[in-house]
Amino acid sequence: MIKHWTVSVGVGFLCFGLAVLSVLGEEQRPKEPKESRPDPFEQPVVSPEGVKVALELRTAELVIKEGQKIVWSLELVNLGKKEVTLVQPGDGSDCAWRTPLIQWRINGQGPRGEVGRCGNINSLRPNEVFTLKPGQRVKLNEWVRQPALIGTGKFQVSFRYVNLPSLTWGGLPLGKHDEATMAQVRHSTPLDVKSNVVEINVVK
Repeated sequence: MIKHWTVSVGVGFLCFGLAVLSVLGEEQRPKEPKESRPDPFEQPVVSPEGVKVALELRTAELVIKEGQKIVWSLELVNLGKKEVTLVQPGDGSDCAWRTPLIQWRINGQGPRGEVGRCGNINSLRPNEVFTLKPGQRVKLNEWVRQPALIGTGKFQVSFRYVNLPSLTWGGLPLGKHDEATMAQVRHSTPLDVKSNVVEINVVK
């Protein structure tokens, strides 16, 4: 009985020692770096020859109080000689989950870090794709939202619009994307355009 107990204890300590060595080995083993998602805003966008589109940013409120919302007007204007097909911003455009990618830029810089949000996006609707003939313009919809003006002082505000027809959409759609409209998106005009700069003075 004594010899049997001694053998059992010895085996137990041996197993415990092997477990400790295994854990230590896992801690000392170099960890593989996590794959970082390429920044879609860094992708080169080549528009077809002859495409010339401007993005006009306007507001009548150049001096505002801290925390006050601004009424913005953002319009795409076709200055070229050929028509272009583009897409209105939608749920997920601000975090590069769908085209177009949109970005408010403050003092020449885009937002830092990922946008915190839920994993769902609204499904693509037929009225989100439009065509601009030469000289025509269209106002961007409510999904442009507001720039983050934190604190007081003068801010140089601009906006960036990037249409990537081949972008792989992210998020979980709340309903099925409209297939015909998605086909139009895939054949839309690649475009990367920045607006003019508007100076906003934020006071207390």
